[in-house]
Amino acid sequence: MTRPLAIAAALAALALPAAAQERTPLTGAELTALLSGNTETWATLGAGYYDPGGAMAYVWEGKPGAGEWSVTEEGILCLRITAWYGPDFNCGWTYFREGGEIYSLNLKTDKATRMPGYAPGKTFE
Repeated sequence: MTRPLAIAAALAALALPAAAQERTPLTGAELTALLSGNTETWATLGAGYYDPGGAMAYVWEGKPGAGEWSVTEEGILCLRITAWYGPDFNCGWTYFREGGEIYSLNLKTDKATRMPGYAPGKTFE
């Protein structure tokens, strides 16, 4: 009689959802250190280079562009890319770590996207 109970307990344990990964927001200093002087890959459509002085170069769908970037103390990324957002800074993203990966969270859409990678320096022309 104990064997069926043991099997039932094992099956119940397998049916439980995996423990949720802890989401750890990046601070302003952590996000600045992550981006400054590096290229962030944006899926397969482009990438952005975050110059340590606050300038930004990007390529999106094969078209290059430029702008500015900054990070608030609270860890919010702000971009000034006139072609996309007009003349003002758009402060619309936070970043967090979860399960060993880094994600960007769009504050307007509440959509999180796993960032494919970061490389030192500017990796595109």
